[in-house]
Amino acid sequence: VMITGDPRAGKTLFFRALAGLWPWGGGRIGMPDGEKPFFVPRTPYFPLGSLRDVLNHAEGVKIDDAEIKAVLGEVGLERLSSQLDRSARWERELADDEQRLLAFARLALRKPKWVIIDEALDTLDGATLRRVLAMLQARLPDAAILNIGRGLHNNQFF
Repeated sequence: VMITGDPRAGKTLFFRALAGLWPWGGGRIGMPDGEKPFFVPRTPYFPLGSLRDVLNHAEGVKIDDAEIKAVLGEVGLERLSSQLDRSARWERELADDEQRLLAFARLALRKPKWVIIDEALDTLDGATLRRVLAMLQARLPDAAILNIGRGLHNNQFF
């Protein structure tokens, strides 16, 4: 599902409300029972730690190195494959677009059933967007994905 709107239309406020991060206003937002949605904000959060910890953030499940390296390659971050155990402040070391790609790699490794994306796809160039959407389609074929953004180049996916 894709929700589109012009800049300043309140799309990010809607995302924050879905995530439970916007306490103002009234109404009810129903979420699916069971597994919580995986949220991909425009500016992702990365805890201080190893790249492996960043990709496995808050999950507690060991992910195979081969799978991590494959996903990093699929999103175009293969250069990070040799740095899985290096600790860093990744939000300072990676460019904004690389941070978003790392967030999509984390999403693919988590394999959630519900995904909510806030404008993170809108910032990607055409070739990178196609690569990320192909990866999502291949790795999350049964996931329900809600994309909130301008929807300029990803109409065929949603």
